[in-house]
Amino acid sequence: MSVIKQKKYDMDKQEWRSGGFKPLDRWVSTKRYGCNICGIKSDRWVLGGGYWGLGPRLRCHVFNKFPEDHNRLQRILWEAEDTASDATRRNLEKEALVMRSHLLKKFHKIKI
Repeated sequence: MSVIKQKKYDMDKQEWRSGGFKPLDRWVSTKRYGCNICGIKSDRWVLGGGYWGLGPRLRCHVFNKFPEDHNRLQRILWEAEDTASDATRRNLEKEALVMRSHLLKKFHKIKI
């Protein structure tokens, strides 16, 4: 069985633009980037969300395994950004930290 070596694209230099990708095409980057929601690092990318104009999206491994938990964490973080009250924001940020920690432990337990 032969292994096909996939070209790695430098995302900082936007090399993916020369790859001729169509929506939902996937590729690998030269370095790993952290998910904005849970912080897990990945070098896997997908173009858009099924239609033109969305650009590249990082493929989060935690989201792939636990999409409901990942989406709940995202909603908490968005709510913390939108709230005007400092006390409420701090409580939501604390809740997000606990949930992120729980989610990453759950992810690493399965991955091992």
